[in-house]
Amino acid sequence: MNEEWNRIKKIIKNINKKIPLSIDTRKSEIMDKAINLGVKLINDVSGLNYDSKTIEVLKKNKIPFVIQHSQSVPAVSYTHLTLPTKRIV
Repeated sequence: MNEEWNRIKKIIKNINKKIPLSIDTRKSEIMDKAINLGVKLINDVSGLNYDSKTIEVLKKNKIPFVIQHSQSVPAVSYTHLTLPTKRIV
């Protein structure tokens, strides 16, 4: 969880004041932290099946959310990809 949060927190802090942001995650702790930094929409990429605390976080924050279904776990299905990156912050 810390690795994921460390990758995105600076971006959220810098961009959320300029445009509304959404975040794709399946971890309630990431959702909660992102909402506290101003994220306006959550996309649960597990279809609400990964983290039992997700619904609690969504209810507590009264934030719009999307329920997405994925047939595989991202860490497994994308390990073979090398994607170009561009620094935006």
